[in-house]
Amino acid sequence: MTLGSGISNNNNRINFNEPIPDMIERLKREHRSFESKLDEADNSINRDNNIEEGIKIIRYMGIYG
Repeated sequence: MTLGSGISNNNNRINFNEPIPDMIERLKREHRSFESKLDEADNSINRDNNIEEGIKIIRYMGIYG
């Protein structure tokens, strides 16, 4: 089953039928999202001294990432 992200939800396999321009735009979006979540985790840990929240964000990134 493909999730519209170009990667199927089983085994994170690449959908080779995804047009290259769509793949490039998807990768840009995913990179921005990843960077934003990483900044959020960093701020939770270093600025807010909330290590537990930072860990939750990082775990979420690993699961849904």
